[in-house]
Amino acid sequence: MYPYTIHYLEGEIDPNDPYDKIKQNKRLNLKLSLYAKEGLFTEELVGHDGDKPLYRYNLTDEGRKYLDKKWWGGTNFCFGRIVVDKIDEVDDQLQGMRMIYFYYHMENVPNWIKNKDIYSLYKGYGGLKEAVLGDIPAPGTHYYNIQYDGSLKLTAGTSGHYVL
Repeated sequence: MYPYTIHYLEGEIDPNDPYDKIKQNKRLNLKLSLYAKEGLFTEELVGHDGDKPLYRYNLTDEGRKYLDKKWWGGTNFCFGRIVVDKIDEVDDQLQGMRMIYFYYHMENVPNWIKNKDIYSLYKGYGGLKEAVLGDIPAPGTHYYNIQYDGSLKLTAGTSGHYVL
């Protein structure tokens, strides 16, 4: 995946395609630029596409410290430790499944994710701001299958709406 050279997508959006490739490409280019400013990537000008600059990004040693190689091909950063403060509700309404709603805070949160320009990019992730800044406890939900012996197996979970 890295080094990665940005590119620009142009054209019309297909109304039948739920994934807006142009918008997501712009978001990726912005994220890489912001992460470079925080020292997670190097940023090198390698040319131009018309009047638009082309940059190549590569992980720095600092970026490698946070790279999660297990999920999505090693392209995501992982950080901090989630500490549950309070279990708010246990819901057994679905047969064979238990949902646990809780509040948590994070420890060992690096400064780069506390940058408003970065955490604001993840608006759909609920309590990310609360989790990384630690101002108030953030909400989370975990879904478990109830096994034949009564033990629980995590099927999907979110902490600040991060999928685990």
